[in-house]
Amino acid sequence: MGLDSEWKPSFLKGEKAAVALLQLSSRTACYLVDMLAVAAMPPALVDAALGPVLAGASWVGVGVRVRDRVQGAAAAHRPPR
Repeated sequence: MGLDSEWKPSFLKGEKAAVALLQLSSRTACYLVDMLAVAAMPPALVDAALGPVLAGASWVGVGVRVRDRVQGAAAAHRPPR
């Protein structure tokens, strides 16, 4: 599975934008996930929809800093405690 993420560019030092788009691709399909819309969904719904895909042990992440991208996407959209 390939994974990529996109976000608004930042031109100020120390400023970070949340991941806006997550792209997941297999040999036969490509899915684009609007992370800004996902952030507004109930956490249980997000876990039910994306959890099995992202937590699955049956896929191999292909890309640059895949773990950082997944963790960054999750952290950027985690509700404040």
